[in-house]
Amino acid sequence: MYDTPGQAFRAPYDTTVEVLFDGDHKASEIAAALPATSQGLFIPEFLDPIRSPRGRLRQQVKALNPTCDWHPDVPVHLYHAKGDKDVAFANARTCQRQLTVNGAAQQLTDGGDADHNGTVREALPSVVRQFDADR
Repeated sequence: MYDTPGQAFRAPYDTTVEVLFDGDHKASEIAAALPATSQGLFIPEFLDPIRSPRGRLRQQVKALNPTCDWHPDVPVHLYHAKGDKDVAFANARTCQRQLTVNGAAQQLTDGGDADHNGTVREALPSVVRQFDADR
């Protein structure tokens, strides 16, 4: 996706980010060494096309994401939150559409303003209740 780190990452991360993901660093070390937002890590010229892929990039991204492109034999309940800044809510909508096209029973619940981890905390009790009810 880039030839040199400077084509994707802001300074000073352009000189450190690849070393952080060498397999020898713990997640806590990586998190501590990176900025809190993608805007702080990536240059806009790299990030903008990723956020709204078009053309060849869109085809490549779609090919890498077959997660929801199937027909499960049981109903699927998706949980996401529009407040999640780590994963775009559009991903959940895309998954929902793929499942629908494949004739799968599905439901998407929006956790509202919850962040990425908050979505899990809000959804997990519902997931457990559903599994308990299906036993």
